[in-house]
Amino acid sequence: MKDKMKRYLCLFAIIGFYTACITSGTQAAEKTEINPKVWLVEIDSKSVAKFGKFPWSREKYANLIQRISAGTPRLIVIKLFLDQLKSPEEDKKLASEIQRAKNIILQARLSNDDEPPTRLNNRFGLKNPIKHYSDPYKIFILRAASGWIPAPIFQEHALDVGFVDILSPDNLKGIPLVVDYERAISDTRGWSFASLPLAIFRQYYQLKDFRLRHDPKLMTVDIAGHTVAVAENQEIKIDWSYVDKIKTKSVVDVLSKEFDPNIFRDSVIIIGYGGSEMPRAKLSNGQNVDGNRIIAAATLHLLTQYKPKGKM
Repeated sequence: MKDKMKRYLCLFAIIGFYTACITSGTQAAEKTEINPKVWLVEIDSKSVAKFGKFPWSREKYANLIQRISAGTPRLIVIKLFLDQLKSPEEDKKLASEIQRAKNIILQARLSNDDEPPTRLNNRFGLKNPIKHYSDPYKIFILRAASGWIPAPIFQEHALDVGFVDILSPDNLKGIPLVVDYERAISDTRGWSFASLPLAIFRQYYQLKDFRLRHDPKLMTVDIAGHTVAVAENQEIKIDWSYVDKIKTKSVVDVLSKEFDPNIFRDSVIIIGYGGSEMPRAKLSNGQNVDGNRIIAAATLHLLTQYKPKGKM
């Protein structure tokens, strides 16, 4: 009887051990999902000293994407303007790397230039992204007929395109959710497109039918099941303390033979230029930061605070 009891106790101990392992693994997976990682891979002064004056060749960017991709990140954001074509051979190499990676998001911005607008693929557009509850009220949306738009060769295989326009560089409280790019595709009415942090958010959580429902009486929008306060300019407030939670790496380190790209696993990687001449903005908390950190902090805020309800 005692031997039989010992066998049962051993069996329960084994079951308990494996249950603990499974539970621990599930909790770890949930923790990874609930606490996303955003890395800023910077072209900093150390990078310029080693690889030469910025901007670099498109081949260098292609090599950087390839190196980062080895760590299987969730998304790679090229926060560099690719609106102008360079060498056909190098442009083709970068475009091929974008096609191979399948998880590249590009940046764009509005402008008041008189040049003919570059068309932006309609698969990036948000038709009727803000649903109004009453017709008389119309929310303010940034709009322009021209912009710094990725060249078609880079758009073709990009996962998404997001705009980096902000409303105030002197007392920045948050980011606009969408912009209107007039004559962007074929019609004269224009289309709405996500801001870069919002584009990253919807691709990270694979929200293909993303919509913002705006309630003018309460001044709120619904973001993936969360009710969020919004200003009349459809700008949502960002907790800028997320600036200090961004993980950073120099391009020099990433391209080093000793670097382990596996630290990027399942993360959002933002590649940006961080030189001293990079424009900076004063945040509402008093910090002066560059555009890379504004986008990265806003992205981390969205991913952390507004995880879609019911998604694992």
